Amino acid sequence: GVGVMLELIRSWRETGYQPKRTFMFVAYVNEGLEYGKSPRLEPEAIEFLAAKAGFSRAYNVEAILTLRGLGGGTGNGLVVSTGGSLHLVEILHQAARRASVGLARQDVPLDYRTVWLGEGATSHDANEAPTVTMWWEGYEAYSHTPADTLDIVSADRLEKAGRTLSGALLMMGR
Repeated sequence: GVGVMLELIRSWRETGYQPKRTFMFVAYVNEGLEYGKSPRLEPEAIEFLAAKAGFSRAYNVEAILTLRGLGGGTGNGLVVSTGGSLHLVEILHQAARRASVGLARQDVPLDYRTVWLGEGATSHDANEAPTVTMWWEGYEAYSHTPADTLDIVSADRLEKAGRTLSGALLMMGR
């Protein structure tokens, strides 16, 4: 996920792409491990925004897209959760189709308090912003196991995930 995100940022900078919306890219390691506390696999976005005083109030967070296990897996395509925003999931589906990448939905209960409205959305709290997660099908077979090594990372999968992510963010940036 971090490699795909960094390559996306590099390509935007190289091409001079200027989105009409602000995108914030956050990368982290250890998946939320804190000394003396239980591990959390997905820290809340508001925790990253609250790291500096006043920072969380400086942005209207409209959507959060979490990337996990994009480089390895046992499946043939990407999977996206539907629990945060069906609109955002549809944008990812459109981007995957345009990139000729398979994308399946994993239906999870939708929190109707966090429907992403697109233009004019008014969420001010990252805890209220819809979160959609994208991963390579079957990455769980290796994740957090001794087999989770660089050898299982596929350049082809990373490239397909990157094309899909890039297309989706280009649409969102308009």
